[in-house]
Amino acid sequence: MVIDMKIGIIDDDKEFAEVLNKELEQLFSQVQIKRYQEISDELYKEEFDILFLDVLLYDKKSFNEGEKILTVFPHTTLVYISSVEHFVFESYKQKTFYFVRKSNLYPDLKEFYKKYNQSQLNDKQILTIKGDIDILQCEIIYINSSKNTATIHTTYNKYIIKSSLKEILTQLDQSSFFRFNSYTIINFRHVIDVREKYICLTQQNNINFVRNSKDKFMKAYMEYRRKKIWNG
Repeated sequence: MVIDMKIGIIDDDKEFAEVLNKELEQLFSQVQIKRYQEISDELYKEEFDILFLDVLLYDKKSFNEGEKILTVFPHTTLVYISSVEHFVFESYKQKTFYFVRKSNLYPDLKEFYKKYNQSQLNDKQILTIKGDIDILQCEIIYINSSKNTATIHTTYNKYIIKSSLKEILTQLDQSSFFRFNSYTIINFRHVIDVREKYICLTQQNNINFVRNSKDKFMKAYMEYRRKKIWNG
């Protein structure tokens, strides 16, 4: 059998993990699911398409562990699960795709599935450069410019073209890309962490804050995270 995707479940509640496993097998065809009771080195030996992580592992919050996983595997879709529903508000601050309440498992999984499928369609959006180069928008990390030359940094390549950021921005998904300043556009999908003086992006790219740019960025980024959790 050809495996279309890999899903991981990290939960020390064996009974719930088994129920979740069965439901996911119903939602996704040709899927390989692995279950873990804790976060160990074994987890980092392969990359999962989707990872379900219990917020409380052995009574300890696992938000930090989730962030570490995404640092290693930034393209993994991270979903937090919990029996403590108010943790959904704390998950706003995390780079999580969705929050599934154990007490509302079936409706939440249904909504997650719809949202995940929509995200896969969004990830196939294309940026066409001068009619002959197509770039998946989800692969763009950031774009910077100098005069009339723009450099598009992607996960696999770097493109230097004659164009203004204003022209490029008209083709981009406005919900995922942010005009950080007059010469930089950031793809929210690739934000790993926000530090005091700079933004950490995938592939060790850092963008420094200047003047009052941090407040403006954080407001836009938190709104992006909120919409990603609730609306997809």
